[in-house]
Amino acid sequence: MRPFFGLLITTILAVATVTLGGQAPVELSTIEDLMDEGAYEEASALLDSHVKGKHATAQALFLKSTAALMLSDLEEAEEFGDKAVKADRTNPEYWTQLGTIKGLRARNGSKLKAIGRAKGARKDYDKALELDPRCTVALLSKLRYKLYAPGIAGGDKDEARELAGRLLEVDVAQGHLARAEIAIFADQDTTAYRAELEAAAAVATRAEDVYDVARRFLAEGDRDRAWEVYRQAIALDDHPDRGKLRLAGQMLRQGLLDEAEAVLREIKIRGPQGPRAAVGLAQITLRRGEKERAWQQFQDVLQVNPDFPPGKYYLGEQYLLMKEDPAAAIPLLQEYLQGYVRQSWPPRAVAHWRLALAQEQLRDFDRAWENMKQAAEMGLAGDEFESDERRIKFMAED
Repeated sequence: MRPFFGLLITTILAVATVTLGGQAPVELSTIEDLMDEGAYEEASALLDSHVKGKHATAQALFLKSTAALMLSDLEEAEEFGDKAVKADRTNPEYWTQLGTIKGLRARNGSKLKAIGRAKGARKDYDKALELDPRCTVALLSKLRYKLYAPGIAGGDKDEARELAGRLLEVDVAQGHLARAEIAIFADQDTTAYRAELEAAAAVATRAEDVYDVARRFLAEGDRDRAWEVYRQAIALDDHPDRGKLRLAGQMLRQGLLDEAEAVLREIKIRGPQGPRAAVGLAQITLRRGEKERAWQQFQDVLQVNPDFPPGKYYLGEQYLLMKEDPAAAIPLLQEYLQGYVRQSWPPRAVAHWRLALAQEQLRDFDRAWENMKQAAEMGLAGDEFESDERRIKFMAED
């Protein structure tokens, strides 16, 4: 997640309570935790009954807007963002988020609408900074708008540089990260880019800022420095095992199986991230070609953690791909989709794809095609998926 969204979600939320009809009160801090875990659908559902009617609070409206934004429903995000600023016109973070949503919506639609939304975004950023000239989220959001928007929509790289200077005075780490973005995007100066990343890593006190630096080093191809900075971030993280999962995941993407395994074995097996670490170890075993051992590991994950939805997905996937038993795969994949709200990986679209393949093997082409359509609507693409999509569509229509 880019630092803007991390700051946006965690800066504003305070402890308050809301009540679901007939259920125990749900604290907004609990909803914040769900959003931090990527469970935006569940967070949105919990907020539904609290954003209706004249008693909806600005905070609940803002949270609803945030959930919709992270679910890419920009129309709903703008609707509730607008309601949030009307309910509380004094909160700069609310205005900032509304400006960001308008800026994103300006990318689509007619040219006339795009110009109007771009103008609205700039006005919202200005309003946020009028309320608080030192608001980090507002400074960073306006800076990025000025940096990336075309000139016709109000983009201005010189103004972005000026905003980076202001941000540096307020938040040194974020200021250096902003200057790094300007160095690489506007100036194509890789030496300055790296110098700004090192400066950010030297002063950052928030784990998310340091993770951001680590990801950028990795994108530059400097794996050794990236791993060092990931370790620095983990040391700052309130949930270090979650950080170790991030590091292991990046190592897996780089094909570093031994290194990823070593990191995963540092995670407390009985802790909150233990089941995910166990899944990661099973995936490493599978990538090494030890299929039967991996199969046993996936079974063990679900046996020890029967309510862990990703365990159901991976075991279902192996029933389909390794054991060629689609009938056994289908209920596990369906249960994963039903319990998906509390995790963000594997993506729902991929689970719908796997479920469609299992249904196709059982010649249930209509259901298979419905799942393929859902996967496509969620943005799944690629040559393999599109080949399966054409085949299953043909079989369903035959």
